[in-house]
Amino acid sequence: MAASVQGREVIHKGDAVVVPLRGEVAPSLLAFLRRAVKTAESDEASAIIFEMNTY
Repeated sequence: MAASVQGREVIHKGDAVVVPLRGEVAPSLLAFLRRAVKTAESDEASAIIFEMNTY
């Protein structure tokens, strides 16, 4: 099962997490990325998928 960090679904141990990255690469995007990775790690996700559409 894949959960989206942005959608705030419940992440269960073993889930894959999709992290959508959109727009300009800026410090705020880095902060979002760090929070998403930390959340996925603490919830023991099995994989993190970065879906990127940036410029």
